[in-house]
Amino acid sequence: MSKLTVDTIEPSTGTTVALGASGDTFTLPSGATLSGAGAITVPSGGSLTIDSGATITNNGTASGFGGTNTPAFYAYLSTTQSITSGTWTKVQFDNEVYDTGSAYDPTTNYRFTVPSGEGGKYFISGQGRLLGSYLTWGQLGIYKNGTINVNNGGQFGTNDYRLAINVSRVLELSAGDYIEIYAYLTGTSLSVEGANTVGNDVSAFFGFKLVE
Repeated sequence: MSKLTVDTIEPSTGTTVALGASGDTFTLPSGATLSGAGAITVPSGGSLTIDSGATITNNGTASGFGGTNTPAFYAYLSTTQSITSGTWTKVQFDNEVYDTGSAYDPTTNYRFTVPSGEGGKYFISGQGRLLGSYLTWGQLGIYKNGTINVNNGGQFGTNDYRLAINVSRVLELSAGDYIEIYAYLTGTSLSVEGANTVGNDVSAFFGFKLVE
């Protein structure tokens, strides 16, 4: 084995220096440091492997790692919506706060539809303040593709007239799947309360994709 000792390696022509050939391995000994003001680029199709037990320390800015919890959306009910007793009724969350993938429809179907190429696990949640002059039963349900997936609520006493309910679930969704929130109430003068002041969105529908 021979040893090459130099202070600087520069290309004789052009701007590229090739180290070794396909299949060769270059080893950085323990205690050695690879540093520089430039950038290390791994070309398309290549890989950079960090062995088990090794440590990556970041003292600068990391970009392009991991992922983001998008698509993500948040919508709320701006005006109190009347509900027919004993009937599952879609809650019309009509005011968007954000919608990163332009995947929530706040005007026609009031649903979130998974965009193309964005299938995966999603956290989905709905909350509502349920009203009634005589409210005996109240539920919120998450509907997937028109069918109830999970619901939360229960039977209440005769003196209840304003109740807050939340329903949440992590769902495995595919592109084109759509999610809606429905309410089921029994009693008289029933409704889901809309925002009563700016920023006081007491009934809301939101979700985001989980990074896996």
